[in-house]
Amino acid sequence: MPENEPRRRSPSRRGRPMRGRGCKRCADRRPIDYKDTAFMGRFIEPTGKLIPARKSGCSGPCQRRIALATKRARHLALLPYVAAHVRVGDWLSLLEAAGVPVWNPPALVRWNLDKRYLLELGRLGIPVVPTVALNTPSAEGGAAVMRERGWTEAVVKPAWDARGFAVGRVHLSELTEDPLGPGMLDRPLLVQEYVPAISEQGEVAFVFCGGTFSHALLKRPSAGEFRVNAQYGGSVTAMEPRTISEGLQQASSQHFLRHRCTRGSMES
Repeated sequence: MPENEPRRRSPSRRGRPMRGRGCKRCADRRPIDYKDTAFMGRFIEPTGKLIPARKSGCSGPCQRRIALATKRARHLALLPYVAAHVRVGDWLSLLEAAGVPVWNPPALVRWNLDKRYLLELGRLGIPVVPTVALNTPSAEGGAAVMRERGWTEAVVKPAWDARGFAVGRVHLSELTEDPLGPGMLDRPLLVQEYVPAISEQGEVAFVFCGGTFSHALLKRPSAGEFRVNAQYGGSVTAMEPRTISEGLQQASSQHFLRHRCTRGSMES
């Protein structure tokens, strides 16, 4: 090769991305998957900051791919809270202690993690579906609640719930030992009266930004379904409510809702 001619890189390496492969300095060369929380947790500090390459043992190219995966994973940061409620609370405390800016105040996020806030909204005069909390749940306790209130059908859900996770519709005569599946009686549950109107007409979510009403959404379940979540075929459309109850306005001005400046829904 002439002395002045620039050296060319091997075609086998030039411009070829190492997509989905770990670098030689990674401990196990696992694929870089931003949805793999166990893997990503090795490279992200509790505050959400990326661990430097000199500490994680990654090469430069691998570190850059992990940085990109971290950005993609940020919107999934709170998804595990259904199964790891306490860990998420600890994580929020770490963010507070480190002074990390959070879009919604951690105190508000903690309040919103636990569906027992429905009882608090009810005490403020907001019409909510009749709800009873079972802090030490059992099938017998759920049946007793239904008998006392004259409910033949009820919706049972974990207090730490999202996207319809482990939500079940039960009939008093068919209440099983563990209506939501194995291991679901070790956490607080909510028992709610089944309201056929939700299956037939849907439910309305009122969205407040900074304590001021912004818009409303009509959530409808698919045919034969009672859950309005998208994974069960539910749909969401904008709507213009005729009136907004005084209770909703009052609740939106409370301290725990006043600071919410992003999407937030209060369902009735």
